[in-house]
Amino acid sequence: MKEKVNFINEIPEQGIYFFKAPICYDEQVTSKKWTAPVSKALMEYNKAMQELVEFSSTNLETLLSAVADINTMKTGQMMQPLRVSVSGVVSGPPIFEMLALLGKVEVHSRMNHALNSIAIV
Repeated sequence: MKEKVNFINEIPEQGIYFFKAPICYDEQVTSKKWTAPVSKALMEYNKAMQELVEFSSTNLETLLSAVADINTMKTGQMMQPLRVSVSGVVSGPPIFEMLALLGKVEVHSRMNHALNSIAIV
């Protein structure tokens, strides 16, 4: 959050997703980038994450790249939808560090909720 805030008292507002799971999702991303292939790839990523022994930013990034390759897409196609599925917003701290900090159980829960809540374009 260091790069995103000027004062420490801004952290709870700017980083609310660290403290609460999102209840709504950035509509620009969901309406333009949440496609059936992306949703399928995110489901696969969410499932594969559960098998990671070490839930680290490096392993999460490597896994996303592998899932993107398997689904013949670029990682960039999955990045914003992934971020939105976990935080509800389009920008924030580095995504893989955020996922590692939130932890496997919380990320899995948030992604499940998003995958079941967001309509596919």
